[in-house]
Amino acid sequence: MSISFPSLSDTVRLPFAYAEFDPSGASDDPALMPYTVLLAGQRLPSGSAPAHTLQRPMSASQANELFGRGSMLAVMCAAYLNANSVTKMLAMGVNDDAAGEAAAGAVTFSGAVSAAAPVCLYIGGKLVKAAAPYGAAAADIATALATAVNADADLPVSAAHSSGQVTLTAKHKGECGNDIDLRLSYYDEPRPGGIQIAITPMAGGAGNPDAAPIIAAMGDEQFHVIAWPWTDAASLAVLRDELDDRWGPLRQIDGQAVVVRRGSFGQVSTFSGARNDKHLTVLPSEGSPTSPWEDCAASVGVIAYYGNNDPARGFNTLLIPGVLAPAREDVWPGFPEKNQGLFEGLSTRYVAPDGTVRFQKLITTYRLNPLGAEDKAFLSLNSPLTLSYLRYDWNNYLKLKYPRHKLAGDTDAACYDPSQPVMTPKLGKAEAIARFTDVWLPMGLVEGSDQFKRDLLCERNARNENRLDWLLRPDLMNQFEVAGTLFRHIV
Repeated sequence: MSISFPSLSDTVRLPFAYAEFDPSGASDDPALMPYTVLLAGQRLPSGSAPAHTLQRPMSASQANELFGRGSMLAVMCAAYLNANSVTKMLAMGVNDDAAGEAAAGAVTFSGAVSAAAPVCLYIGGKLVKAAAPYGAAAADIATALATAVNADADLPVSAAHSSGQVTLTAKHKGECGNDIDLRLSYYDEPRPGGIQIAITPMAGGAGNPDAAPIIAAMGDEQFHVIAWPWTDAASLAVLRDELDDRWGPLRQIDGQAVVVRRGSFGQVSTFSGARNDKHLTVLPSEGSPTSPWEDCAASVGVIAYYGNNDPARGFNTLLIPGVLAPAREDVWPGFPEKNQGLFEGLSTRYVAPDGTVRFQKLITTYRLNPLGAEDKAFLSLNSPLTLSYLRYDWNNYLKLKYPRHKLAGDTDAACYDPSQPVMTPKLGKAEAIARFTDVWLPMGLVEGSDQFKRDLLCERNARNENRLDWLLRPDLMNQFEVAGTLFRHIV
């Protein structure tokens, strides 16, 4: 029997030495599956990039040019690049809702300075200093503060002053402005004496951008992790439906979304508990001064980097760079708040002894199956990330090794010349076992090889003679998160 060549025809008679290459024998290495991240956020009219277009800023300065300096999305890009300069990131800017309202807050001064010290105001975690020399009146300090705010184009607000009061107005319309944190002396900087300072929190923002055009503009490009800055029910419903569809067998461009929610434990846990999305992770801001959208972008940078390295390895203890810790009195106790939150679709973080913010446990909001039964299949964020990789690697392996093969039953398998490109159910089963034991098991993505072999099925489809079907039941690797020890001592 003759060897089956992919391209060289048996009808060639012209004398020569012909040789071709078949790369299918060199396809056993694990797939890399390089991640692509999407940052969606609001842009300013000063940005050069049109709304709903995918851009690839490689620096904070490029993001400023594309989306407008001080815009939500420019800040998100800077935070992401600070956390992760390796994983590919695309950004999509959207315009404010024309019918929306911008949030506003205020800083009010009264009295006169009796002990000089600069006013240290933190806006979204960013420091603004205003001089408060001895004898300065409230109106003087307000003027200096408003001037300092407007001089920093990276801030999310603009300022106006009148009679000792500085009014701060969000640059963007929408609910996001309500989450801009205002506070004095985050690092316990001295305050000027003799002057009273009152802060009116940001409020009044309303109207988020329509999510439908964002989804349409995503097209069929795969985004493995998505930073989503809006937490209104309407936009999250649109995002949920799109991600569910992307995870389906016809598209297979799966991805996970991340949001950061500001509020008390009751507010945030109620929010996460109202969701039941396999592909949504909710992180609590927990009183951090850092704006939620900036926090979200930095968190996604860490998740994408380490998730791409090893989707089965937990994220606990990983630093989230650039995110400021909440004040000590705002930190939620591990028990009962955080422990209960993990049963209500809420991921957890903690403040390390060095004052940095780190991941504790990342989960999705999925807890119940469509019939309302408790279901842990997609609880850990590592589960969908690992499943995504296994599917990608398996499909990639088959497409590399069996690109133009024939399909036959097992009955005559021994009669086919080994060089013939023929796939059979028996060979298909052997390939699945080999991939499990030679690649997935050594990578620490799965366990239970005996169970996998026992439950594995591979058969020709009864309705389509050109289709081979597999049933794979991998036992996904778990994460070592809880250590329980009983000391039973003897005296």
